[in-house]
Formats: sequence, structure tokens, C-alpha cells
Amino acid sequence: MRAPFALRVLAACVDLGWMFGLHWFLLAAPGAPPFPTAPLIAVWILTAAAARTISCASLSGTPGQLACGLRLTDSTGERLTGLVAARAAWGLQRGAFAARPETPRKLGLATAALFALAGVLLNIAGGLAWLRSQPLAQKAFDWNVQATPAIGDPFFRRSWAPLPFYYAIGLWPKRFDGNPVFFSLPYTPGPPKQFPARVISRWHDPGVRLTLEGPRTPEGGTDAASLASRLKSCLLEGRLGGGCAGLKALALGPHVEKMRRVSPKRWYLRWFEVRNPALPESERPRGVYLAAEGVKRAQERYLLVLPSGSIQPLILDRPSGPGGERARADLEITVSGLRIAPDLNSGRAMIEQALADIRLEDLRQLRDSLSFAARLSEIQAMLIAQITVQPANLNAYYHLGGLSLMLLQHATELRTARTQLVPPDVLVMLDRWTAAARPMIKAAARFAKDVSPDDPKTERLQNLWLEAQKL
Repeated sequence: MRAPFALRVLAACVDLGWMFGLHWFLLAAPGAPPFPTAPLIAVWILTAAAARTISCASLSGTPGQLACGLRLTDSTGERLTGLVAARAAWGLQRGAFAARPETPRKLGLATAALFALAGVLLNIAGGLAWLRSQPLAQKAFDWNVQATPAIGDPFFRRSWAPLPFYYAIGLWPKRFDGNPVFFSLPYTPGPPKQFPARVISRWHDPGVRLTLEGPRTPEGGTDAASLASRLKSCLLEGRLGGGCAGLKALALGPHVEKMRRVSPKRWYLRWFEVRNPALPESERPRGVYLAAEGVKRAQERYLLVLPSGSIQPLILDRPSGPGGERARADLEITVSGLRIAPDLNSGRAMIEQALADIRLEDLRQLRDSLSFAARLSEIQAMLIAQITVQPANLNAYYHLGGLSLMLLQHATELRTARTQLVPPDVLVMLDRWTAAARPMIKAAARFAKDVSPDDPKTERLQNLWLEAQKL
């Protein structure tokens, strides 16, 4: 006996419900793209088709039919199984139809309605899970950041260093929680023709560090000239249509996926602009603020959208507690005082003047170890900043390797001194200095080899690295 039409429709609704519910949960899975893509939709369709075929072959019905008390039978009422049932599921078997067992019709309709409601709830739950896992589907908050005092302010000059990193010129912390901030330049192929990929500023190992990445243009053929205005419109209006979904996925999707490492419980999405009347509109920082906060760790990203259409990220990794909040506040001060230079010339002139005022004789006269390390870290930061605006400057790599060796030698001397007992907290500090200095010597030698392999200074840097390995 063929099942009533209403019952068969409700069974189909139940099937559609779990199929679309599966689609939402696929989107919410780790590593999934922020919005539906053709490959993901293809995976969803193939998965749903395979599940329907297997269910019919083994259980004589789809999940919706089974939930509603239906089964696949032939014209005589015999139950279909195996390959015949699988063919019947797709209308390829003549004489097959969905029949219901001998149960009251009202009970069958009630069961079907119940499972249809379950399918609706599954879709709602899946949709909410996707929304919670995809901050780019949310509407961004418009954040107007108040500018800090100018770089020349005496108060900020004592505890903050004015430096250019790529196109961003501003104030960067010299100390965090009373300890010197150490900068490092991990080796990546690129110089002299390209920027170094990233600079790492270690505020407090291992908990707090700031990564300054080089500017990159989003792939996918986006219009660089109008990137900022289009991205701002899409984020503040919360739109997905009109190309917004693709633009968000290209410009911001990779950042979202990397931020999932902190197992975020909350996301924050803002479009920020620094209101600094002292700067022309084109030189004021603007872009996307994206934050992911987990139970133990949090990560914040200021994605500076440059006038050229490139994106220069500032990435803060921090704990979720009070120490992390202090780091968040310091980075906000840095961003609020930035100037986005139209080219690299102003940054080059600024850092060359700062380095010209340095006298190594003054450095050798420092008797206090902490003051010596702090001053070394400041000069290292200047040299690394110079490399980000002059990646072909061999002298910068040469001096960076030499100063890093001085720091490593000083830490080794203090650790092995027989005339004094080194307290545990000082040993931890010495380990920080060593961890910052030794890799920097190796990276400087490798960069120099890429920039000018035949220069005598490159050979000297290789010898410095050999000497560092003995310490």
C-alpha cells in the first residue's frame, strides 16, 4: 500500500533537514572556509548522496522515510534491500515505492511532523554554530581610535622607541613589565628584492609577543585601489552578497583560520580608523581589528590597509589574563600613534638619523648588566627596522649580527662567572638574552649571504656564527 502523499512529503522534509544541517556543521568545522565554496558544496552533495544510497541499501529507506515509518517495497509489498533498494532510492527501479507498515495514519503523520521539526532545529543549531565560528559573517563595529601624542613627545620617548617598520612609522614599547623588549628577524628568503616576511617583538617570553608581518596584497584579483572602501562597506553593513563574501574570504579568511589555534570562545570584529588631525587622510591608520579570545590564550590582529591596497598585519599573541590586557592596551597606544607613510623614503631617513647618533663607546661604559642589555635591544630594534625599509642594506645585517654576539657573550660571562652567585630570576633573564641573540646571529649571516654573498662582511658574519655556536 502506497504511503499517503503528505507523509511522503514530510519524510522528504526530514531528509532535507538533516542534509542542510550537515551543510552548516561542515562550514563550522575547523579548517573549513568562512563561506560556502564550490568544493565544499560538492563535498556536501556527495556526502548526502552516499548517505542516502547506503541507508536505502541497508535499511530499505532514507533517514526521513525510516523516521516516518516508511520503507521501500515492490508492487507486491515485499521489502527491497541491497542494490535494488539503492536503485529505487534514485528512481532507477520500476515498481518500487514508499509504503507504510500497518500503523495508524495519525500516528505516522505525528511522527513525521516530529522529525520534520527535529530537522528544522538541526538547521537552526547548525546555523548558530556556523555563525559563532565565522566572525566574518557578523556585522563589524565602527571604531574611531583617538590619536596619541606625537612621536616627539618627551614622555613617550623615554619608554617608547620611534621606529619605522615597513610602511608603519610610530612608537613601539622599549620595555614590558619592567623587562627589555627584544626584537628578532627570522630568516625567510626575500631580501634584497623583497621585504623580510616578519619581525618578532618578544615582550615577555613565552607569553606575550608581537609579530609585524610585511605588507601583502590579497590574492584573487581584488581591486587594490578601492580595497579599503569596499572592505569597510562590507564589514560595517554585514553584507555577504554583492561580492562581499568573496572579498572577506580573500582578505581576511586566512587570518581567521590561523587565529583558531587559540580555541576562541569569543570573536571581536571592528573596522578602525585613527582620527589624527595632524596627519593627512591618506596617512592615517585604518583597517580591520580582529580578535579571538580563548580560555587561556588570545590573539589580536590589526590589519592595516595601506593606500596601495596591501595589508600589513600587527599580530599580538597574549594570555587572556591581566598581563594580556596590559599588552593589549600597549598595542592600542602604538596603533593610535602610527603614521602610514606613502613610501619607504621617510622611514629610511628617520632610521638613518637615529643610527647616526649612536656611539658604541657609550654602550661599553654601561656597568649595569640590565642597562647594557636594554640598550643593546634598542639598537637591535633600530637595525631590524632599517632592514624592513632597506632590505638590501648589508651593513644593517652585519651590525645586527655583531651586536647579537655582544649580548650572547655578555650573558655567557655572567652565567659562568665564579665571583658571584647568580640568582634564579637572573638565570631566567640570561636565558631570554641567549634565546634572543643566538638565532639572530644565524639569521643575519643567512640574510647577508642572500644580499651580497661575495662581500668580506658576509664572510665575517659566517665566522661570528661559528663563534656563537661555541658559547
